[in-house]
Amino acid sequence: MQLDDAARAEAVAFGLAWRDLRRARWLTAFASLDAGRPLEASEIDTLDQIAWSEHGRMHEIADGLQVEASTATRAVDRLIRKGLAERGRDPVNGRYMRVWLTDEGDRVRAALIERRLTFVSEVLDRFEPGDRADLVRLLPELAAAIGDVLRVDREELSA
Repeated sequence: MQLDDAARAEAVAFGLAWRDLRRARWLTAFASLDAGRPLEASEIDTLDQIAWSEHGRMHEIADGLQVEASTATRAVDRLIRKGLAERGRDPVNGRYMRVWLTDEGDRVRAALIERRLTFVSEVLDRFEPGDRADLVRLLPELAAAIGDVLRVDREELSA
């Protein structure tokens, strides 16, 4: 696919902004709720995903994080070592491992949510109301479009 100059300039500008967002530099603002318990961005994502997963099963957590099961297991193991999560056999179906947040994990996650809401609100306040509404509307569409393109690319590689 050949890009004209305008499309190339848009792609470069978008790509640079995407790079900065992808690196999640802003997550460092949330990394240290307690002096002895700094969290990496991937641990924050894992903490959220454990809370969001319907049954807390490892495959759900891996799917939600969009990583291989072994990568999700290592991320969960780090949270377990920090006392933020626990793991055990699923009482309904013992073939599955289940993960849940500890009380401390719930407390840390609640504090993270409050910090994120404040942070995102401050960021959005820098935009005019119409632009802010467009941004909030378009971001989920952007995420879905990226997921669709990645799925097609994976399917083409598997074929």
